[in-house]
Amino acid sequence: MDDWIGMFISKRKNEPCHYMLKIESFSILCEAPTTNIESDVFEASEPSLKPFINVVQGRLLTEVKTTLKLLEKLFKLVNTKENLLRRLDLYPEGNEEEKGANHISLYLIICCTESLPKGWEVCVDVNFFIYDHIQHNYASFQDIVNGNRIRFHEKKLKWGFDKLISLDSFKKSENGYLVNDSCVFGAEVAAQKDRILSMIKPPKFMRTHTWTIENFLTITEKVVYSEIFRVGNVHDAASLPDGWRAYANFILRLKNQNDNNIEKGSDKWLNSLQSDWGFRSFMPLKQLEDPANGFLLNGSLTVEADILSVGTFRNFI
Repeated sequence: MDDWIGMFISKRKNEPCHYMLKIESFSILCEAPTTNIESDVFEASEPSLKPFINVVQGRLLTEVKTTLKLLEKLFKLVNTKENLLRRLDLYPEGNEEEKGANHISLYLIICCTESLPKGWEVCVDVNFFIYDHIQHNYASFQDIVNGNRIRFHEKKLKWGFDKLISLDSFKKSENGYLVNDSCVFGAEVAAQKDRILSMIKPPKFMRTHTWTIENFLTITEKVVYSEIFRVGNVHDAASLPDGWRAYANFILRLKNQNDNNIEKGSDKWLNSLQSDWGFRSFMPLKQLEDPANGFLLNGSLTVEADILSVGTFRNFI
């Protein structure tokens, strides 16, 4: 008898897109001294992994450990805030410590968290699957009490179902989950992209960048660039991640020796497709070159960028 209170079960044709685990010789796995099997690590951004565990009498632990070591060497994944590493933790006869005896118990573990910052926290959407060999589809298991969005943190690294499905239901031939002593489990784990928008007003002594262009009238290039400068941890678009967005409220200024500066202000959301913004017709060259206007001193022009505020996105964890 299955205890499916608080669980939503549905069927679908598409295979799990993040991880699949096929177990051959399930009955021998149940006879083994070990009570649970942990999968290799995986992350949601990679293609579906399909490791096979072929359980042979007397060689279970060696076979499983060798399989996992080979897979971990193959993928050599690095844990980052964007790509948390995960494992599946399967109890083929149930997790008795959590009153899951005579059931399949299945959990998701967040692992290799040493590289994450102190106080990290992340929400993920979790779906577990079992393949139906008869209907050629997948049974999907979701938590409808807590929702399938689960919050993990330093003190909660493991979540799942103590009673995913009873062994009686799992082994019934008409259900198609266990055929020729083989079965397939799967998982989809999508990290919620929580982002923080940080707005900063740089202090006055840090917000202005001054650029002196020497021999301005003799420049032959169509475009000249200042040196890179940093305001609010933003400086060079090439150093930002793919898909970045940043806000800037700024004033561009041409310095005048008579304190009659010419300036124009604007604000703009910049991104990876449009990383610059300004004014095509800032000032007529004739006005700039007129010595009486005081913009050129010994042939040099002074330009200022005054950054009033900046906004950047960063990860929630």
